[in-house]
Amino acid sequence: MKNFNVVPSTTESVEDGKEKLKEKIREILNFPIYRTVEKPNIEIDTRKFFDTNPSEEEIKRFFEQNYYLEKGDKHSLAQLCLLIIGEQQAYDGDFIFEDYVAVREFVNLVESLGILVHVQNSIELLLGRIGAHIFFARSQEDLKKMKSLILDEITDYDAYHKEYGRLMGFPETAIKAFVGESERFSSPEDSLINKDKFPQDTNLPNTYGHFVYSKDHADEEHAYFIERNRKLKEYASELFE
Repeated sequence: MKNFNVVPSTTESVEDGKEKLKEKIREILNFPIYRTVEKPNIEIDTRKFFDTNPSEEEIKRFFEQNYYLEKGDKHSLAQLCLLIIGEQQAYDGDFIFEDYVAVREFVNLVESLGILVHVQNSIELLLGRIGAHIFFARSQEDLKKMKSLILDEITDYDAYHKEYGRLMGFPETAIKAFVGESERFSSPEDSLINKDKFPQDTNLPNTYGHFVYSKDHADEEHAYFIERNRKLKEYASELFE
């Protein structure tokens, strides 16, 4: 396993102007990364598999048997872009690259924008590609918080969800609804598909960074959600094509 973690001591703000930032984000969106896609007609309980604490070789066989690769991962890149433009404080995600060189190049590209990056692990996955779990943050404190949430043993799930939601930039009212401190829609899906209350925004055919809405503050939470995606579209229009 290779170590790619060269975390800068401070995070500098981006001062190169909007167009230069858009250009950098375009480089990130065009970077050759992949995502796993489940093969058809196969029943998989991924959570149970990973609960067994499998070895790298077992993980490799698992993906070879049950998944194939497609180029591009809009969801992960959208979350990273939301962080870059200041809409959230941290993010962690799984990325698949061509090789170890590509991992280093991707880390360098993101760090050039003043974002802190920590590669937790990297293993050879399907078809010789490299899978890596990566943490991103806008400050050392938030990087430490996100790593602790994901890597430490969870004992208080409500506290976990509250801190994770704040790092992801979700409204406090939505976070409280998610952990049951206030009433929310009957299911998380209702906040996404209730078209009578929240008709499809024709200017945003794709949306990213979904979260549960509360019953009492759904209107302002939805307005925040749409505005967040409009700002993302301004800087990363390719995600909405």
